[in-house]
Amino acid sequence: MKGLNRRNVAAGQDHSANSVDASEKAYSQRLTHTIRTSILLVACACAYLVVDHTSPSAVNTLSTGGSWWCGDDGETWGPIADSRRADLTLCFQKSVVQTVPKAFLLIFGLPQLFILASATRNSTPQIPAGWLLWTKVILLVGLLAFSLIEHGTKFLSGAPAPVDIFKVALDVTGFGFAIGLTILEHRDDRIKAAAGVKQRRTTGTGAVLLLAYLLWIISTGVFIRTEFLIAKSSNFAGFLFPVDLQRALVVFGGLVIVFILENFDIRTTARPHVAIDEERRPLLGNGNKETPLSSDSDDTAASPEEESTLWSYAFFFWLDPLMYIGFKRVLTADDLPKLKRTHHAETTVQTFHECWKRELARVGYVSKNGVGTTKTEPSILRAFGNAFGAKYFFGGLFLLFQNLANYSLPLLFGALLKFVSDSQNNDAEHQPPVEIGISIALGMFLMSILQAVMFHNYMMNSLDVGMFVRTATCSAVYQKSLVLSVAARIVSSTGQITNLMASDAQRIAQCVVHLHFLWSAPFQILVAFVLLYQQLGPSLFGGAFVLVAAMPMNLWSASVQERFSEEQMKLRDERIKIMDELLGAIKVIKLYAWEKLFIGRVEKVRDLEIALKRKIAGLMALLFLTWSTTPFVVALTAFSIYSVIETAPLTSSKIFVSLALFNMLNFPLSYLPVVISGVVQARVSLERLQTFLLSEEIDPESVKKLSAPLVSGPFEVPMVTVRDGTFSWSSTTPTSADQTSSPNGNSTTPESASEASTSTLKPTLSNVSFTVKSGECVAVVGRVGSGKSSLVGAVLGETRKMEGEVEVRGSVAYVSQVAWIMNATLRENVVFGNPWDPEWYNAVVNACALRSDFSILPGGDLTEIGERGINLSGGQRQRVNLARAVYQLADVYLLDDPLSAVDSHVGQHIFEEVIGRNGLLATKSRIFVTHGIHFLPDCDNILMVEDGKIIAQGKHQELLAQSPPVRESIAPGETWTYAELVRDLQSHEVQQAENEDSDEETADEATDLVTLDQVPETVEDLKEAPVARRRSSTASPLVTVRRKSSALLRLKAKEEQSAQDLEKMAKLIEKEELRSGGVSISTYMAYARACGFGNLTLFLVLVTCQQLMQVAQSLWLADWSNAGDKGQDSGGAKYRIGIYAALGLGQICFTVATQIAMMMLCSIRASLLLHKNMLENVMQTPQSFFDQTPLGRILNRFSKDIEVVDETIPMSVNGMTWDILQLFAAIAVNVAISPSFLLVVIPVITAYYYAGAFYLRAAREMQRLESASKSPIYAFFNETLGGLSVLRAFNRSDAFISRINGHINKNTTAWYHYIASNRWIGVRLEMIGSLFVLCASSSAVLAVVLRTDIPTSLIALAMSYALNMSDLLLMVVREACDVETNIVAVERIQEYSQIPSEAPHYWPDRTPPKSWPDKGEVDFRSFSTKYRPNLPVVLNGITNRIAPSEKCGLVGRTGSGKSSLALSLFRIIEATSGSIVIDGIDISTIGLHDLRSRITIIPQESLLFAGTMRENLDPFAERSDAECWRALEISGLSDAVKAMEGKLDAVIQPGGENISVGQRQLVCLARALLRRTKVLVLDEATASVDKQTDDFIQETIRKEFADCTIITIAHRIGTIMDYDRILVLGPKPPEPGGQILECDTPSRLLDDKAGAFYKFAKDAGLVGRPNGKTNVNGGAASA
Repeated sequence: MKGLNRRNVAAGQDHSANSVDASEKAYSQRLTHTIRTSILLVACACAYLVVDHTSPSAVNTLSTGGSWWCGDDGETWGPIADSRRADLTLCFQKSVVQTVPKAFLLIFGLPQLFILASATRNSTPQIPAGWLLWTKVILLVGLLAFSLIEHGTKFLSGAPAPVDIFKVALDVTGFGFAIGLTILEHRDDRIKAAAGVKQRRTTGTGAVLLLAYLLWIISTGVFIRTEFLIAKSSNFAGFLFPVDLQRALVVFGGLVIVFILENFDIRTTARPHVAIDEERRPLLGNGNKETPLSSDSDDTAASPEEESTLWSYAFFFWLDPLMYIGFKRVLTADDLPKLKRTHHAETTVQTFHECWKRELARVGYVSKNGVGTTKTEPSILRAFGNAFGAKYFFGGLFLLFQNLANYSLPLLFGALLKFVSDSQNNDAEHQPPVEIGISIALGMFLMSILQAVMFHNYMMNSLDVGMFVRTATCSAVYQKSLVLSVAARIVSSTGQITNLMASDAQRIAQCVVHLHFLWSAPFQILVAFVLLYQQLGPSLFGGAFVLVAAMPMNLWSASVQERFSEEQMKLRDERIKIMDELLGAIKVIKLYAWEKLFIGRVEKVRDLEIALKRKIAGLMALLFLTWSTTPFVVALTAFSIYSVIETAPLTSSKIFVSLALFNMLNFPLSYLPVVISGVVQARVSLERLQTFLLSEEIDPESVKKLSAPLVSGPFEVPMVTVRDGTFSWSSTTPTSADQTSSPNGNSTTPESASEASTSTLKPTLSNVSFTVKSGECVAVVGRVGSGKSSLVGAVLGETRKMEGEVEVRGSVAYVSQVAWIMNATLRENVVFGNPWDPEWYNAVVNACALRSDFSILPGGDLTEIGERGINLSGGQRQRVNLARAVYQLADVYLLDDPLSAVDSHVGQHIFEEVIGRNGLLATKSRIFVTHGIHFLPDCDNILMVEDGKIIAQGKHQELLAQSPPVRESIAPGETWTYAELVRDLQSHEVQQAENEDSDEETADEATDLVTLDQVPETVEDLKEAPVARRRSSTASPLVTVRRKSSALLRLKAKEEQSAQDLEKMAKLIEKEELRSGGVSISTYMAYARACGFGNLTLFLVLVTCQQLMQVAQSLWLADWSNAGDKGQDSGGAKYRIGIYAALGLGQICFTVATQIAMMMLCSIRASLLLHKNMLENVMQTPQSFFDQTPLGRILNRFSKDIEVVDETIPMSVNGMTWDILQLFAAIAVNVAISPSFLLVVIPVITAYYYAGAFYLRAAREMQRLESASKSPIYAFFNETLGGLSVLRAFNRSDAFISRINGHINKNTTAWYHYIASNRWIGVRLEMIGSLFVLCASSSAVLAVVLRTDIPTSLIALAMSYALNMSDLLLMVVREACDVETNIVAVERIQEYSQIPSEAPHYWPDRTPPKSWPDKGEVDFRSFSTKYRPNLPVVLNGITNRIAPSEKCGLVGRTGSGKSSLALSLFRIIEATSGSIVIDGIDISTIGLHDLRSRITIIPQESLLFAGTMRENLDPFAERSDAECWRALEISGLSDAVKAMEGKLDAVIQPGGENISVGQRQLVCLARALLRRTKVLVLDEATASVDKQTDDFIQETIRKEFADCTIITIAHRIGTIMDYDRILVLGPKPPEPGGQILECDTPSRLLDDKAGAFYKFAKDAGLVGRPNGKTNVNGGAASA
């Protein structure tokens, strides 16, 4: 069958080749036909021209004369023709005007020609050339022939002028080049169309040809006008136009047709001719194959921008449909068009990585053991330049053309003023032609449109490149974080890396947008000075001196800004780091009532941020003083010197043109320092990014990866080999040999790392050698801190290999000690991206005892699991963790104490069904770290680890036989023997009891849930399964099909529910709410209140005074220039200059005061209050909010949204207010001079208003979508950092990179279309605003025609304001939109500031006595509770009294309400009915802190915080050093703390990552000893520690808390058998929620053989078991 398929493919290929050959033959025939047709056209044109040229009527009647270059046509170079009004000479047109389109075509077409020739050299188009190509080629060949014959006939009639020779050479070159470019363009388009590329040629060749044809048409039109004027002036009376005019008309018509055809799309004019066989169709499409679930069915669809024409691209018409949808209704993410392929994260980061690798190769980068070294410093800026520099350079051309068009406006303005002045001062005979004024007015109008189009396309190009940089940075940072070493992870915290993706990437992108101004600003300054010199002469040099003198200030500001920027980023990193730690441990913080402490920590850093922000605001005010003063001082100096040294007066033309140039000079002068400041900040970010990308990585060569053997028997092939291995976690001395917790949340990496040199490394493991063969199960045992997890880390390659060799054959699966769970469905957590196999999935689920959990969870295995497995118990998380590894079907399994969080009988069941000799993994190689001594006899080999060395190897009985006699006591520091370790671990064969989060249905009940089609029918059927999945024939009852139980019926009922209901039940994480419509007035008022109404009033008064001073200054200049126009010297130069200086200085003072009022008063106050209110409210939010909300979403509020409030909104509000007042001033001045101006301004402003409203509806929603789409990026990123070891072990990095790229693409889609919408509205508003320019200039011409008496100075003043009104209106609309879109950040902050809070922390009038509780009596009175209002009750009618000093244990299955009861004591969840009374006080009547600070809990998850050991023990510094040391001594930690550097002041890493899990639990015990409250709650406090540590903790609790009331949810039932009473919780159907099933002393409960507690004790091995076997059929218990 495979051979047949290959033959079919070959046949299809031959058929394709034959089709291509046929296509080429047809192409040759059509080309021959085209050449023949062209020759015929040339012959006809030749005959016409020869005959027509010899006619007498065609003789040019102009008199001879002229220059050598221009010939004897009667005209010289010109460029203005003397014999015609408002026209150019023929010589100038032939030399310059008609040269422009050909030069443009050659300059920009040559690169495209080489690109196309290279791209199409080895490709053959499968689409035939259609009529479009033939029509264009025929027309172009005809025009070429027509041009040759035209000039040939001229040459025959006489000696041509040099300009004619030059023109014919350009024509031939231009037409010939256009023909070649057209043919190559169509060939490339046909190749791409056949390949399915749906993209129009909006840039590149298509754009060059379109623009060249357009310029050609314009230049030909100018020539036709000239010829027409010549014919008119010569009184031509023939029937036809003169021959030169006829020829020009023919060329003009041909170019117009070619131009129109160039706008057609190749895809609409040609179609593939290659037939597709039915046998080949499946090879080209999906055929009968299933489409992967993750595929995008519309992946081949193109973006509307890719399908747009050049004009649609230039004027952003492609965005019209989206804007219309946004205007009609609220936009959603589905409404956004597809992202361009070039903008996908996969494309951009690949481009960047290639350039970064080349840059590293250039500097000689060498990586050894994960540490890179270079000969010279690499430059990440150079890598970005190589990746995206070409596109960025092209954008600079847009800016160049915009600058030229922009500076042409003052020249035209001056020419118009001269026209008005000459018209008013000359008599009727010497009046300049009105055509000149009209031409100038039209020129100003066209130039304003041209500069608008050029500017917005430049901005779009720069924003495009900025987006490339941002996308590449985010993806590159994520990919780098996946390979960071342990030491690098300690140096680069989660908060710092998140800041790289959020703040630094954005800073670099913003710098890219404005980087072109580094050359554009000096260029504009130079052009302005050249033009000013033409106006003012040498007087300008005085102003230039002032400008040069101000430069040192800019240099000083840049250095200060760089220092401030570095400090700001460090403070922001620190704040986000604390917030990340705070949010990750919010439950523990609430239980300990430490909210105030952490709020203080965050606000302490925030205060430093604000203090630095105040310094930056002061610096910016000082710089603004310099920026705003410089143009004024330059103008004042120039005008003063001019008045002194020049005899000619300052006329309106000189003053207002100079003033316009000075105003234009103001932009580069003021903006250049801003750009420099941005460059400085970007440089800091680039350095941070480069440092991160060069950080130490996991050494890929530390483990030698070998392929798995194809076939191997048991114990034949060594799968894992370690020879003489010496390993270290990091570059500092660890606190213990086994660091059982890691920065990524997995228990394979240590918590200690520093910047010490490699030479000081202390090995974690020394001289380790062992081998694990195929099918072998090797157990690793040892005390806490001995090096067991480090051994696993060495095999994974997580540690730094110092000596030796490590070899691993085949794939690896890893189960971490601390389970890592994704925010996904439970099924997705198990399958983990592998192919879906329901049979194997069911087998894994049953073996890992997860089936019963499916019946409990609301959506079964489709239930969404929250971040960090928040809605799963500890045992459930660990079983999911194990199931994920089992489902992988790997060759080698590394199991790091996977059964520590499950109870004994479930652990035994999992060992037998998964890990043991008859388990699912029986044929796999297993390294099994365990504290369970009862598993060791079933292991093939045992490694005993002590102090980082393997001190014993062998089977269980062999090691026992080899051990010396057991010592009664072992001194600290002495080495334990294997027998002594066994004695320490062994109390019962199965002693563990499942914790509250790992409660199980029994294995039998789990089996009841297996349907007939989910398991094999017989054991023999199971044997016939693939070897990789087969278990031993001695299967457990899991392979037996049982009668359906009630649990099965419940499951079937769930399956019958609608998909919608099931999805709703399974959903945990709430989708981020996106508000729609306009931002409410309450949001603006909230920001105003945060700023302070007094501060805002002061700001408005100051900005109004500033504007009044500016208007007064302009009116004074108008009066001064009016006197100059009349040749008067009213008041003298000194008086004029003095008043002008006083007004200017007043304006500057008010301007600086305005900046201070906004940036130092309003902004800082708003930043402080908004952050403070959100922080305090979030800290008072109920725990349910954090369970349903991803931490990345909350961090986004505290990072990006706060940054917008700090920096963006103040600038937007300041600019909008300023521009609104300037607009009012401009309207007022124009209306005062000419009231009829209202007839223009009212409709134009109305058009602006509606255009802005049309835009705002869509832009606002796109901004919200963009903000919301950031949160998943940060949430997924934080989630990934928690499971780096798992991802690397499972080799899932590529899959997760694809997922983060998907999140980035969604964010980029929203952001890209948002910035495109800004350009969309910008082009349209500026085109509308150009009407102001047209109206103002036309009014000036009209004033000349109507002979009004308005002085030239007032016309100049009105025009100067009118020219600015276009920009002002645009800026007002843009800034108003910016304010509304950015104020969304305030809206989002307000949302989190108004989340319903939990009860008050303090009730001043209900404060309990200081000694409360003094007895410890806890009384539950008909207590009921639920987690959320829409969920069922979890405790129902609990009534029980716990006497003072009584020890009470809680027992029950999963969902029985044990943890809920403990959380209710701390009011983490509130009562729905009933009450809890402690020592006579109803806890619901007092403040939460009064309650939580008076009782103590030792939680299951022992979390420590960044700081010192003292701060973790006594965060409020209420205890003395002696008390702290005593607590440490009692808890068994004093020796370990004394060994730390700094002792009590020893640094603790975030999460306690530099001490072991057991030591963390002991720190929690020490906390409880320091608090010494009368009520102590133990919530699975010893679930993650070994037996030795557990016994020590239990003994300490019995001794130190003898007089306290203790409520324990125990991990081992044996630990509560000596308690006073035991409460058994569970449901009593049909009533919902947990209730008290039994309550009595342990002995009495055991006497009841039918009771629930007896069954739990029997399952735990505390009472007799039949046949001496572990009973997996009993009910699961948790005590």
